[in-house]
Amino acid sequence: MTETTACTSPNCTTCYVIEENMDVSDYDPDLLRELGDEEADPAEFGDDLQADVAARFQRILQDGLNKEEKDGLIKKYPYPKNVPLAKSPTLNPEISVNLAEACKLRDKRLLSKQDQLGKTLSALGKALTNLLKKTPDIPDVIRTLNDAGKLLADSHYAETDTRRSVLIPLIDKSLADPFKDRKRDTFLFGEKLGDLVKDSQGIKKTGQFIHPAPSTSSNLNARGPLSRGNRQQRGGQSYHPRAGGPRNVPMGPPYQNRRRAAQYTAQQQPPARRHVAPPPGPPAPARRAPPPPYRPSTSRRA
Repeated sequence: MTETTACTSPNCTTCYVIEENMDVSDYDPDLLRELGDEEADPAEFGDDLQADVAARFQRILQDGLNKEEKDGLIKKYPYPKNVPLAKSPTLNPEISVNLAEACKLRDKRLLSKQDQLGKTLSALGKALTNLLKKTPDIPDVIRTLNDAGKLLADSHYAETDTRRSVLIPLIDKSLADPFKDRKRDTFLFGEKLGDLVKDSQGIKKTGQFIHPAPSTSSNLNARGPLSRGNRQQRGGQSYHPRAGGPRNVPMGPPYQNRRRAAQYTAQQQPPARRHVAPPPGPPAPARRAPPPPYRPSTSRRA
C-alpha cells in the first residue's frame, strides 16, 4: 500500500512524498470503507467504431451532407402516423403576425433543423421495428441505421456552422475571410488559429511602416503665374498676357503695345453720361407776411 504525505522541507509547499510499502494493518478496514469507492477519471472517448463507419461520420461532421443526398434521405423516411409529434410544431399565427421578419426567418431555420431530427427518429424507429420481428432483415436494418447516423452527423455539422456564423461577424474584418476558410477539428476554427492571428498582426504592423511615394503627376501639370518679363511664342508672334487687356492680339514694340491696349479699353467702355439741367418751371408764389401780433389797448374812454 502507498501513502502520500506532504513534503517536510520548510521551503516547499507543493511537493509531496510518496511513501511505499505501508503496512495495511495500521488502518482499520471498516473505517477505510467509510471513505467510499474511489471515483475513476471520466473517460472522454470510448471504444473505436468500425473503420468504414468512423470514416463516413468523420467526413459528414467536417463538411456536412451535400444537398442532393440530404434531400433524398429526408424524403426517404416520412413521419410515422402513430408518432405525429416527430414533425416540428408550426408557429401559431397569432404570434407570427406580431413578430419581426428577422425573428420569423430565425424560427424557420430552427424548424428545418427540428424536422431533420424528426426524420432521424423515423429512421431509428423503422430500424428498431425491423429488429423486433422474428425474422429481421439485417441488411435493411444496417442501411436504415446508417442513414440515421448520416442525418444526425449532418445536424451536428449544422450546429457547428451556426456557432461559427455567430462569431465571425464579431471578428476583425481583416481576419474574417481567413477564419471562414479554416476547417474545424477539435477546435471550432482549427488548432493552429493562433499562428494565423500572429501572422496577420505582423503583416498589419509591417504595413504601417510602408508609405506610398508622393505623386508627382500634379506637379508636372501645374503651371505657375507668368511674369511680365516672360514672353510666349504663338504663331511666330510674341505678346504679353496682361490682366484686363486684350487677349490673343499680336503686339509690336512696347510703346505701340500700350497704345493699342488703351484704344481697346476705350472702345470697350460705354460713353460717359452728361448731366442735363432740368427746364425752368413756373415761379414760386410769393409768401405773404404774417399779421402783427394782437395787443390790447390800454386807453380809457371819457
